[in-house]
Amino acid sequence: MGHLKPAKYMAPSQFVYPDNICNGLWEYRPDFGGEVWKKGAMKVENVDSGPEGLAAENGKTGTVVWKITSPYAFVGGHLETEASGARFAVSSDGTKWTDIAGGNFDQFFPLEGNPYYQYQLRCELPAGAKLKRLAVINDLQMALLALPEMTVGENRFTYTDKSSDERKVRITHECVERSTSKPPEAPEAVYPPDGGQAEGTDFAFRWSVPKDPDGDKINDYRFMLANRQDMRWPLSTNFDKLISRTAEKGKAQYVLPSTGLLTGGKTYYWRVQAKDEKGVWGPWSKTFNFTPQAPNYPVEVALSHDRDKGIGMLKWNANPVGQKPVKYRVYGSDEKGFSVSDVPYKVSIGTSKELKPEFPANFIAETTATELAVMGDGIESPNANQTYYRVVAVDAPGKRSGPSDYATAPRPTVYGNACQSRHGVPWPTSGQPLFGRPAAADCQRQGDGQLLGHRKAQVRHRARAGLAEDRSGHSHAFRHARRRREGRCRGHRNDRPGSAKAGRRHTRLGQREGDLNLDGAGGQRHAEVFH
Repeated sequence: MGHLKPAKYMAPSQFVYPDNICNGLWEYRPDFGGEVWKKGAMKVENVDSGPEGLAAENGKTGTVVWKITSPYAFVGGHLETEASGARFAVSSDGTKWTDIAGGNFDQFFPLEGNPYYQYQLRCELPAGAKLKRLAVINDLQMALLALPEMTVGENRFTYTDKSSDERKVRITHECVERSTSKPPEAPEAVYPPDGGQAEGTDFAFRWSVPKDPDGDKINDYRFMLANRQDMRWPLSTNFDKLISRTAEKGKAQYVLPSTGLLTGGKTYYWRVQAKDEKGVWGPWSKTFNFTPQAPNYPVEVALSHDRDKGIGMLKWNANPVGQKPVKYRVYGSDEKGFSVSDVPYKVSIGTSKELKPEFPANFIAETTATELAVMGDGIESPNANQTYYRVVAVDAPGKRSGPSDYATAPRPTVYGNACQSRHGVPWPTSGQPLFGRPAAADCQRQGDGQLLGHRKAQVRHRARAGLAEDRSGHSHAFRHARRRREGRCRGHRNDRPGSAKAGRRHTRLGQREGDLNLDGAGGQRHAEVFH
Protein backbone atom coordinates (compact mmCIF):
# COMPACT_ATOMS: atom_id res chain seq x y z
CA MET A 1 0.00 0.00 0.00
CA GLY A 2 2.85 2.45 0.69
CA HIS A 3 0.94 3.85 3.69
CA LEU A 4 2.69 6.83 5.27
CA LYS A 5 2.70 8.04 8.88
CA PRO A 6 1.37 10.65 8.94
CA ALA A 7 -0.65 10.12 5.78
CA LYS A 8 -0.44 12.54 2.88
CA TYR A 9 -3.86 13.78 1.85
CA MET A 10 -5.78 16.73 0.47
CA ALA A 11 -8.05 18.97 2.59
CA PRO A 12 -10.03 18.91 4.87
CA SER A 13 -7.46 19.40 7.58
CA GLN A 14 -9.19 16.81 9.79
CA PHE A 15 -11.19 13.78 8.68
CA VAL A 16 -14.17 12.45 10.60
CA TYR A 17 -12.87 8.90 10.10
CA PRO A 18 -9.07 9.24 9.73
CA ASP A 19 -8.47 5.48 9.92
CA ASN A 20 -10.12 5.10 6.52
CA ILE A 21 -7.62 7.43 4.78
CA CYS A 22 -4.39 5.87 3.55
CA ASN A 23 -1.72 6.20 0.86
CA GLY A 24 -0.89 4.02 -2.09
CA LEU A 25 2.15 3.84 -4.39
CA TRP A 26 1.92 4.37 -8.15
CA GLU A 27 5.18 3.37 -9.87
CA TYR A 28 6.37 3.57 -13.45
CA ARG A 29 9.71 1.96 -14.41
CA PRO A 30 10.40 2.01 -18.18
CA ASP A 31 12.97 -0.43 -19.60
CA PHE A 32 15.46 1.48 -21.77
CA GLY A 33 17.17 -1.70 -23.02
CA GLY A 34 14.96 -1.92 -26.12
CA GLU A 35 12.49 0.16 -28.12
CA VAL A 36 9.26 -0.74 -26.26
CA TRP A 37 9.68 2.16 -23.78
CA LYS A 38 8.87 4.63 -26.59
CA LYS A 39 5.26 3.37 -26.73
CA GLY A 40 4.73 4.61 -23.19
CA ALA A 41 5.93 8.13 -23.93
CA MET A 42 3.88 11.05 -25.26
CA LYS A 43 6.81 12.66 -27.02
CA VAL A 44 10.33 11.50 -28.00
CA GLU A 45 12.64 13.97 -29.81
CA ASN A 46 16.37 13.74 -30.65
CA VAL A 47 16.97 10.74 -28.40
CA ASP A 48 19.09 7.65 -29.05
CA SER A 49 18.74 4.51 -26.92
CA GLY A 50 21.19 1.69 -26.35
CA PRO A 51 22.70 -0.61 -23.70
CA GLU A 52 23.83 2.44 -21.70
CA GLY A 53 20.33 3.98 -21.69
CA LEU A 54 19.19 7.20 -23.31
CA ALA A 55 21.33 9.98 -24.74
CA ALA A 56 20.81 12.98 -27.03
CA GLU A 57 21.62 12.82 -30.73
CA ASN A 58 24.81 14.53 -31.78
CA GLY A 59 24.65 18.30 -31.43
CA LYS A 60 21.04 18.30 -30.20
CA THR A 61 19.06 18.32 -26.96
CA GLY A 62 16.98 15.20 -26.43
CA THR A 63 13.48 15.43 -24.96
CA VAL A 64 11.12 12.75 -23.60
CA VAL A 65 7.65 13.51 -22.14
CA TRP A 66 5.56 10.98 -20.26
CA LYS A 67 1.93 11.35 -19.21
CA ILE A 68 1.30 9.79 -15.78
CA THR A 69 -2.34 9.02 -14.90
CA SER A 70 -4.09 7.39 -11.95
CA PRO A 71 -7.68 6.68 -10.84
CA TYR A 72 -6.71 8.06 -7.41
CA ALA A 73 -5.57 11.61 -6.56
CA PHE A 74 -1.82 12.31 -6.60
CA VAL A 75 -0.58 13.78 -3.31
CA GLY A 76 3.19 13.36 -3.70
CA GLY A 77 5.99 12.00 -5.83
CA HIS A 78 9.72 11.48 -6.24
CA LEU A 79 12.18 10.14 -8.84
CA GLU A 80 14.77 7.42 -8.51
CA THR A 81 17.31 7.75 -11.32
CA GLU A 82 20.68 6.54 -12.51
CA ALA A 83 21.69 9.44 -14.72
CA SER A 84 24.22 12.19 -15.41
CA GLY A 85 23.30 15.65 -16.65
CA ALA A 86 19.59 14.85 -17.12
CA ARG A 87 17.07 17.60 -16.21
CA PHE A 88 13.49 16.86 -15.09
CA ALA A 89 10.35 19.04 -14.87
CA VAL A 90 6.63 18.49 -14.25
CA SER A 91 3.49 20.17 -15.61
CA SER A 92 -0.26 19.78 -15.14
CA ASP A 93 -1.09 20.46 -18.81
CA GLY A 94 2.21 20.70 -20.73
CA THR A 95 2.24 24.52 -20.95
CA LYS A 96 3.84 25.63 -17.69
CA TRP A 97 6.73 23.54 -16.31
CA THR A 98 8.19 23.28 -12.81
CA ASP A 99 11.78 22.07 -12.43
CA ILE A 100 12.40 19.13 -10.10
CA ALA A 101 15.34 19.68 -7.75
CA GLY A 102 16.70 16.77 -5.74
CA GLY A 103 14.23 14.26 -7.13
CA ASN A 104 11.27 15.14 -4.85
CA PHE A 105 8.26 17.00 -6.28
CA ASP A 106 5.66 16.73 -3.49
CA GLN A 107 5.11 20.49 -3.56
CA PHE A 108 3.82 20.26 -7.15
CA PHE A 109 0.61 18.48 -6.09
CA PRO A 110 -2.09 20.68 -4.49
CA LEU A 111 -3.47 19.89 -1.04
CA GLU A 112 -6.50 22.13 -1.61
CA GLY A 113 -8.74 22.80 -4.59
CA ASN A 114 -9.00 20.40 -7.52
CA PRO A 115 -7.00 17.16 -7.21
CA TYR A 116 -4.58 15.99 -9.91
CA TYR A 117 -5.39 12.67 -11.51
CA GLN A 118 -2.76 13.14 -14.22
CA TYR A 119 0.35 15.15 -14.92
CA GLN A 120 3.24 15.28 -17.42
CA LEU A 121 6.90 14.50 -16.69
CA ARG A 122 9.63 15.88 -18.97
CA CYS A 123 13.25 14.73 -19.23
CA GLU A 124 15.77 16.90 -21.14
CA LEU A 125 19.13 15.44 -22.20
CA PRO A 126 21.71 18.05 -23.22
CA ALA A 127 24.84 17.01 -25.10
CA GLY A 128 26.78 14.46 -23.06
CA ALA A 129 23.89 13.67 -20.65
CA LYS A 130 22.74 10.11 -20.09
CA LEU A 131 19.70 8.42 -18.48
CA LYS A 132 20.29 4.76 -17.72
CA ARG A 133 17.45 4.05 -15.24
CA LEU A 134 14.25 5.85 -14.20
CA ALA A 135 11.57 5.08 -11.58
CA VAL A 136 8.62 7.47 -11.17
CA ILE A 137 7.08 6.86 -7.73
CA ASN A 138 3.89 8.65 -6.72
CA ASP A 139 1.93 8.80 -3.46
CA LEU A 140 -1.82 8.44 -3.91
CA GLN A 141 -4.66 9.36 -1.60
CA MET A 142 -6.82 6.28 -1.10
CA ALA A 143 -9.59 5.03 1.16
CA LEU A 144 -9.67 1.54 2.60
CA LEU A 145 -13.38 1.13 1.93
CA ALA A 146 -12.91 2.06 -1.75
CA LEU A 147 -10.19 -0.47 -2.55
CA PRO A 148 -10.86 -3.72 -4.42
CA GLU A 149 -11.02 -6.68 -2.08
CA MET A 150 -9.55 -10.15 -2.33
CA THR A 151 -10.77 -13.21 -0.51
CA VAL A 152 -9.12 -16.40 0.66
CA GLY A 153 -8.93 -18.77 -2.33
CA GLU A 154 -9.03 -18.02 -6.03
CA ASN A 155 -9.27 -14.40 -7.21
CA ARG A 156 -9.55 -13.30 -10.86
CA PHE A 157 -8.24 -10.02 -12.27
CA THR A 158 -8.83 -8.36 -15.64
CA TYR A 159 -5.99 -6.42 -17.27
CA THR A 160 -6.30 -4.13 -20.29
CA ASP A 161 -3.89 -1.86 -22.18
CA LYS A 162 -3.55 -0.18 -25.57
CA SER A 163 -0.70 -2.35 -26.89
CA SER A 164 -1.38 -4.22 -30.14
CA ASP A 165 1.41 -6.77 -29.72
CA GLU A 166 1.75 -9.63 -27.27
CA ARG A 167 2.70 -8.67 -23.75
CA LYS A 168 3.61 -10.24 -20.44
CA VAL A 169 2.01 -8.92 -17.27
CA ARG A 170 2.87 -9.74 -13.70
CA ILE A 171 0.62 -8.71 -10.80
CA THR A 172 2.32 -8.78 -7.42
CA HIS A 173 0.42 -8.44 -4.14
CA GLU A 174 2.30 -7.94 -0.92
CA CYS A 175 0.62 -8.47 2.44
CA VAL A 176 2.21 -7.16 5.61
CA GLU A 177 0.96 -8.54 8.92
CA ARG A 178 1.01 -6.11 11.80
CA SER A 179 2.74 -8.44 14.20
CA THR A 180 3.80 -5.64 16.55
CA SER A 181 0.27 -5.51 18.01
CA LYS A 182 -2.21 -8.35 18.11
CA PRO A 183 -5.89 -7.58 17.53
CA PRO A 184 -8.46 -7.76 20.35
CA GLU A 185 -10.88 -10.65 20.54
CA ALA A 186 -14.49 -10.48 19.38
CA PRO A 187 -17.10 -9.14 21.85
CA GLU A 188 -20.04 -11.22 23.11
CA ALA A 189 -23.68 -10.10 23.29
CA VAL A 190 -25.02 -9.04 26.69
CA TYR A 191 -28.36 -7.44 25.76
CA PRO A 192 -30.42 -8.35 23.89
CA PRO A 193 -29.28 -11.95 24.41
CA ASP A 194 -28.53 -13.92 21.27
CA GLY A 195 -31.79 -15.49 20.06
CA GLY A 196 -33.75 -13.68 22.79
CA GLN A 197 -36.09 -10.74 23.08
CA ALA A 198 -35.86 -7.05 23.88
CA GLU A 199 -38.46 -5.06 25.78
CA GLY A 200 -39.63 -2.19 23.62
CA THR A 201 -37.63 -0.31 21.00
CA ASP A 202 -36.00 2.27 23.29
CA PHE A 203 -33.27 0.11 24.85
CA ALA A 204 -29.45 0.01 24.74
CA PHE A 205 -27.45 -2.68 22.96
CA ARG A 206 -24.73 -3.93 25.34
CA TRP A 207 -21.78 -6.27 24.80
CA SER A 208 -18.78 -7.56 26.73
CA VAL A 209 -15.43 -5.79 26.70
CA PRO A 210 -13.15 -8.22 24.80
CA LYS A 211 -9.68 -9.23 25.91
CA ASP A 212 -6.62 -7.93 24.10
CA PRO A 213 -3.64 -10.35 23.88
CA ASP A 214 -1.19 -7.47 24.45
CA GLY A 215 -3.19 -5.94 27.29
CA ASP A 216 -4.00 -2.87 25.20
CA LYS A 217 -6.98 -0.74 26.13
CA ILE A 218 -10.10 -0.96 23.94
CA ASN A 219 -10.84 2.55 22.69
CA ASP A 220 -13.59 2.08 20.09
CA TYR A 221 -16.27 -0.24 18.71
CA ARG A 222 -18.13 -0.52 15.45
CA PHE A 223 -21.81 -1.51 15.75
CA MET A 224 -23.98 -2.75 12.90
CA LEU A 225 -27.62 -3.90 12.76
CA ALA A 226 -29.53 -5.29 9.77
CA ASN A 227 -32.73 -7.08 8.88
CA ARG A 228 -30.68 -9.58 6.86
CA GLN A 229 -28.81 -12.46 8.41
CA ASP A 230 -25.89 -12.04 5.96
CA MET A 231 -25.40 -8.42 7.23
CA ARG A 232 -24.91 -7.27 3.65
CA TRP A 233 -25.93 -3.72 4.52
CA PRO A 234 -27.23 -1.94 7.65
CA LEU A 235 -30.90 -1.29 8.25
CA SER A 236 -30.19 2.46 8.08
CA THR A 237 -27.43 4.94 8.92
CA ASN A 238 -28.60 4.83 12.54
CA PHE A 239 -27.39 1.23 12.69
CA ASP A 240 -23.80 1.45 11.39
CA LYS A 241 -21.92 3.43 14.02
CA LEU A 242 -18.48 4.06 15.42
CA ILE A 243 -19.25 4.31 19.12
CA SER A 244 -16.56 6.97 19.52
CA ARG A 245 -18.80 9.23 17.41
CA THR A 246 -21.86 8.81 19.63
CA ALA A 247 -22.89 9.90 23.12
CA GLU A 248 -21.77 6.46 24.40
CA LYS A 249 -18.10 7.10 23.60
CA GLY A 250 -15.89 4.87 25.74
CA LYS A 251 -18.74 2.48 26.65
CA ALA A 252 -19.52 -1.01 25.38
CA GLN A 253 -23.06 -0.08 24.36
CA TYR A 254 -25.19 1.75 21.83
CA VAL A 255 -28.47 3.46 22.75
CA LEU A 256 -31.15 3.73 20.07
CA PRO A 257 -31.66 7.43 19.26
CA SER A 258 -35.47 7.29 19.33
CA THR A 259 -38.43 5.00 19.93
CA GLY A 260 -40.01 3.16 17.01
CA LEU A 261 -36.94 2.70 14.77
CA LEU A 262 -37.47 -1.06 15.03
CA THR A 263 -40.66 -3.01 14.33
CA GLY A 264 -42.11 -4.99 17.21
CA GLY A 265 -42.35 -8.73 16.52
CA LYS A 266 -39.71 -8.71 13.75
CA THR A 267 -36.32 -10.45 13.95
CA TYR A 268 -33.16 -8.36 13.59
CA TYR A 269 -29.45 -9.20 13.41
CA TRP A 270 -26.47 -7.35 14.88
CA ARG A 271 -22.73 -7.62 15.40
CA VAL A 272 -19.86 -5.57 16.82
CA GLN A 273 -16.06 -5.38 16.57
CA ALA A 274 -13.45 -3.74 18.82
CA LYS A 275 -10.37 -1.59 18.18
CA ASP A 276 -7.46 -1.29 20.61
CA GLU A 277 -5.52 1.83 21.51
CA LYS A 278 -2.90 1.06 18.85
CA GLY A 279 -5.50 1.28 16.09
CA VAL A 280 -5.77 -2.46 15.42
CA TRP A 281 -9.28 -3.72 14.71
CA GLY A 282 -10.31 -7.15 15.91
CA PRO A 283 -12.63 -9.56 14.11
CA TRP A 284 -16.39 -9.13 13.93
CA SER A 285 -18.36 -10.91 16.58
CA LYS A 286 -20.73 -13.65 15.55
CA THR A 287 -24.03 -12.40 14.18
CA PHE A 288 -26.56 -12.19 17.02
CA ASN A 289 -30.33 -12.08 16.54
CA PHE A 290 -33.25 -10.87 18.67
CA THR A 291 -36.91 -9.87 18.44
CA PRO A 292 -38.20 -6.64 20.04
CA GLN A 293 -41.45 -6.95 21.99
CA ALA A 294 -43.30 -3.69 21.42
CA PRO A 295 -46.49 -2.25 19.94
CA ASN A 296 -46.31 -0.74 16.48
CA TYR A 297 -47.63 2.57 15.25
CA PRO A 298 -51.44 2.88 14.77
CA VAL A 299 -52.78 2.71 11.22
CA GLU A 300 -55.58 4.35 9.23
CA VAL A 301 -55.40 7.57 11.24
CA ALA A 302 -57.96 10.07 9.93
CA LEU A 303 -59.94 13.10 11.09
CA SER A 304 -63.70 13.26 10.53
CA HIS A 305 -66.35 15.92 11.20
CA ASP A 306 -69.30 15.13 13.47
CA ARG A 307 -71.93 17.67 12.37
CA ASP A 308 -74.36 16.81 15.16
CA LYS A 309 -71.83 17.42 17.92
CA GLY A 310 -69.89 20.07 16.07
CA ILE A 311 -66.52 18.44 16.73
CA GLY A 312 -63.61 16.99 14.83
CA MET A 313 -63.04 13.33 15.74
CA LEU A 314 -59.65 11.68 15.24
CA LYS A 315 -59.97 7.92 14.63
CA TRP A 316 -57.45 5.12 14.09
CA ASN A 317 -56.95 1.34 14.23
CA ALA A 318 -54.48 -0.75 16.19
CA ASN A 319 -51.58 -2.18 14.22
CA PRO A 320 -52.12 -5.94 13.75
CA VAL A 321 -48.35 -6.55 14.06
CA GLY A 322 -46.53 -6.44 17.39
CA GLN A 323 -47.76 -6.27 20.98
CA LYS A 324 -51.42 -5.42 21.61
CA PRO A 325 -51.91 -1.78 22.69
CA VAL A 326 -53.91 -1.02 25.84
CA LYS A 327 -54.00 2.76 25.39
CA TYR A 328 -52.98 5.53 23.03
CA ARG A 329 -51.37 8.95 23.28
CA VAL A 330 -52.49 11.66 20.86
CA TYR A 331 -50.38 14.62 19.72
CA GLY A 332 -51.22 17.71 17.68
CA SER A 333 -49.27 20.48 15.99
CA ASP A 334 -49.43 23.05 13.20
CA GLU A 335 -46.05 21.80 11.96
CA LYS A 336 -46.38 19.31 9.12
CA GLY A 337 -44.48 16.10 9.84
CA PHE A 338 -43.87 17.18 13.45
CA SER A 339 -42.02 15.09 16.05
CA VAL A 340 -44.18 13.91 18.95
CA SER A 341 -42.94 15.09 22.35
CA ASP A 342 -44.31 15.30 25.89
CA VAL A 343 -41.88 18.09 26.75
CA PRO A 344 -40.36 21.05 24.88
CA TYR A 345 -37.60 19.86 22.56
CA LYS A 346 -34.64 21.27 20.66
CA VAL A 347 -34.69 21.51 16.86
CA SER A 348 -32.21 22.57 14.21
CA ILE A 349 -33.41 25.81 12.62
CA GLY A 350 -30.36 26.51 10.45
CA THR A 351 -29.86 30.23 9.85
CA SER A 352 -33.46 31.24 10.57
CA LYS A 353 -33.88 34.25 12.84
CA GLU A 354 -37.65 33.94 13.12
CA LEU A 355 -37.95 30.45 14.61
CA LYS A 356 -36.90 29.58 18.13
CA PRO A 357 -34.56 26.59 18.59
CA GLU A 358 -36.97 25.03 21.10
CA PHE A 359 -40.39 23.79 20.03
CA PRO A 360 -43.21 23.36 22.58
CA ALA A 361 -44.59 20.02 23.76
CA ASN A 362 -47.47 18.75 21.59
CA PHE A 363 -49.18 16.10 23.74
CA ILE A 364 -53.02 16.36 23.77
CA ALA A 365 -54.45 13.45 25.78
CA GLU A 366 -54.28 9.73 26.53
CA THR A 367 -57.19 7.38 25.84
CA THR A 368 -58.04 3.68 25.86
CA ALA A 369 -60.40 4.11 22.88
CA THR A 370 -59.43 4.29 19.22
CA GLU A 371 -60.86 7.77 18.78
CA LEU A 372 -60.61 11.19 20.40
CA ALA A 373 -62.29 14.56 19.90
CA VAL A 374 -59.48 16.96 19.01
CA MET A 375 -61.32 19.89 17.39
CA GLY A 376 -64.24 21.97 18.55
CA ASP A 377 -65.21 25.08 20.46
CA GLY A 378 -65.36 23.29 23.83
CA ILE A 379 -62.04 21.41 23.64
CA GLU A 380 -59.64 23.27 25.86
CA SER A 381 -56.38 21.29 25.48
CA PRO A 382 -53.57 23.67 24.45
CA ASN A 383 -52.54 21.32 21.64
CA ALA A 384 -56.05 20.61 20.32
CA ASN A 385 -57.58 22.50 17.39
CA GLN A 386 -54.37 22.08 15.41
CA THR A 387 -53.76 21.20 11.78
CA TYR A 388 -51.87 17.88 12.07
CA TYR A 389 -52.25 14.92 14.44
CA ARG A 390 -50.31 11.74 15.29
CA VAL A 391 -51.03 8.79 17.56
CA VAL A 392 -48.66 6.60 19.63
CA ALA A 393 -49.65 3.15 20.90
CA VAL A 394 -48.77 1.92 24.42
CA ASP A 395 -48.77 -1.74 25.55
CA ALA A 396 -49.43 -3.20 29.02
CA PRO A 397 -45.81 -2.87 30.27
CA GLY A 398 -45.85 0.77 29.19
CA LYS A 399 -43.68 0.45 26.08
CA ARG A 400 -44.53 2.90 23.33
CA SER A 401 -44.59 2.58 19.57
CA GLY A 402 -43.24 5.07 17.11
CA PRO A 403 -45.64 7.80 15.95
CA SER A 404 -48.26 7.12 13.31
CA ASP A 405 -48.45 8.95 10.02
CA TYR A 406 -50.07 12.36 10.45
CA ALA A 407 -53.74 13.14 9.83
CA THR A 408 -54.64 16.57 8.44
CA ALA A 409 -57.57 18.76 9.46
CA PRO A 410 -59.69 20.46 6.75
CA ARG A 411 -58.59 24.00 5.95
CA PRO A 412 -59.58 26.68 6.60
CA THR A 413 -60.98 25.39 9.89
CA VAL A 414 -63.93 27.29 11.38
CA TYR A 415 -65.07 26.75 14.95
CA GLY A 416 -67.37 28.70 17.24
CA ASN A 417 -71.07 29.33 18.00
CA ALA A 418 -73.48 29.05 15.07
CA CYS A 419 -76.78 30.97 14.88
CA GLN A 420 -79.75 30.88 12.55
CA SER A 421 -81.18 33.63 10.45
CA ARG A 422 -84.84 34.59 10.71
CA HIS A 423 -85.53 32.08 7.95
CA GLY A 424 -84.11 29.25 10.07
CA VAL A 425 -81.00 28.83 7.88
CA PRO A 426 -77.82 28.19 9.91
CA TRP A 427 -74.71 30.11 8.99
CA PRO A 428 -72.07 29.67 7.70
CA THR A 429 -74.09 27.87 5.04
CA SER A 430 -71.27 26.49 2.89
CA GLY A 431 -67.54 25.96 2.81
CA GLN A 432 -65.58 24.12 5.50
CA PRO A 433 -66.94 22.31 8.60
CA LEU A 434 -68.06 24.38 11.57
CA PHE A 435 -66.82 23.02 14.89
CA GLY A 436 -69.14 24.14 17.72
CA ARG A 437 -72.86 24.17 18.61
CA PRO A 438 -75.45 27.00 18.58
CA ALA A 439 -75.82 28.93 21.82
CA ALA A 440 -79.39 30.06 22.56
CA ALA A 441 -78.22 33.24 24.25
CA ASP A 442 -76.50 34.31 21.06
CA CYS A 443 -79.60 33.81 18.93
CA GLN A 444 -82.24 35.93 20.59
CA ARG A 445 -84.46 37.85 18.22
CA GLN A 446 -86.16 41.20 18.40
CA GLY A 447 -88.46 43.09 16.05
CA ASP A 448 -88.17 42.24 12.41
CA GLY A 449 -85.18 39.98 12.69
CA GLN A 450 -82.47 42.06 14.28
CA LEU A 451 -80.25 39.88 16.49
CA LEU A 452 -79.48 40.90 20.04
CA GLY A 453 -75.95 40.03 20.98
CA HIS A 454 -73.56 39.30 18.16
CA ARG A 455 -72.89 36.23 16.20
CA LYS A 456 -69.37 35.04 16.63
CA ALA A 457 -67.37 33.13 14.07
CA GLN A 458 -63.70 32.50 14.45
CA VAL A 459 -61.81 31.79 11.29
CA ARG A 460 -58.49 30.18 11.96
CA HIS A 461 -56.21 31.12 9.12
CA ARG A 462 -52.56 30.17 8.72
CA ALA A 463 -50.09 30.78 5.96
CA ARG A 464 -49.95 27.12 4.96
CA ALA A 465 -53.69 27.12 4.30
CA GLY A 466 -52.92 28.83 1.02
CA LEU A 467 -55.32 31.78 1.52
CA ALA A 468 -54.81 34.91 -0.56
CA GLU A 469 -52.99 37.75 1.20
CA ASP A 470 -52.16 41.27 0.15
CA ARG A 471 -48.69 42.75 0.30
CA SER A 472 -49.17 43.91 3.88
CA GLY A 473 -49.63 40.27 4.94
CA HIS A 474 -53.39 40.56 5.74
CA SER A 475 -55.99 38.33 4.16
CA HIS A 476 -58.97 39.71 2.23
CA ALA A 477 -61.28 38.70 5.08
CA PHE A 478 -59.12 40.57 7.58
CA ARG A 479 -59.16 43.76 5.52
CA HIS A 480 -62.91 43.34 4.92
CA ALA A 481 -63.61 43.12 8.66
CA ARG A 482 -61.35 46.11 9.35
CA ARG A 483 -63.16 48.29 6.81
CA ARG A 484 -66.49 47.27 8.36
CA ARG A 485 -65.38 48.35 11.81
CA GLU A 486 -64.23 51.68 10.38
CA GLY A 487 -67.61 52.22 8.67
CA ARG A 488 -66.18 51.97 5.17
CA CYS A 489 -68.05 48.86 4.04
CA ARG A 490 -71.59 49.16 2.61
CA GLY A 491 -72.56 45.63 3.62
CA HIS A 492 -71.92 46.21 7.33
CA ARG A 493 -74.01 49.24 8.30
CA ASN A 494 -75.73 49.35 11.66
CA ASP A 495 -79.21 49.76 10.15
CA ARG A 496 -82.09 51.12 12.10
CA PRO A 497 -84.51 48.56 13.63
CA GLY A 498 -87.57 48.09 11.48
CA SER A 499 -85.88 49.16 8.30
CA ALA A 500 -87.19 47.25 5.31
CA LYS A 501 -83.70 47.09 3.92
CA ALA A 502 -82.27 45.64 7.09
CA GLY A 503 -83.64 42.16 6.47
CA ARG A 504 -82.29 42.10 2.95
CA ARG A 505 -78.79 43.11 3.78
CA HIS A 506 -76.28 40.37 4.12
CA THR A 507 -72.59 39.96 4.72
CA ARG A 508 -70.12 37.97 2.73
CA LEU A 509 -66.94 37.42 4.63
CA GLY A 510 -64.00 35.69 3.00
CA GLN A 511 -65.75 34.85 -0.29
CA ARG A 512 -62.35 34.15 -1.83
CA GLU A 513 -61.20 32.07 1.11
CA GLY A 514 -62.85 28.67 0.80
CA ASP A 515 -66.25 30.13 -0.26
CA LEU A 516 -67.05 30.85 3.39
CA ASN A 517 -70.39 32.75 3.41
CA LEU A 518 -71.72 34.47 6.51
CA ASP A 519 -75.35 35.21 5.57
CA GLY A 520 -78.24 36.30 7.79
CA ALA A 521 -80.63 39.05 8.72
CA GLY A 522 -79.62 42.65 9.20
CA GLY A 523 -78.03 44.00 12.30
CA GLN A 524 -74.54 44.16 13.70
CA ARG A 525 -72.15 41.38 12.64
CA HIS A 526 -68.75 40.72 14.17
CA ALA A 527 -66.02 38.49 12.81
CA GLU A 528 -62.51 37.79 14.03
CA VAL A 529 -59.75 36.51 11.79
CA PHE A 530 -56.83 34.91 13.58
CA HIS A 531 -53.41 34.63 11.88
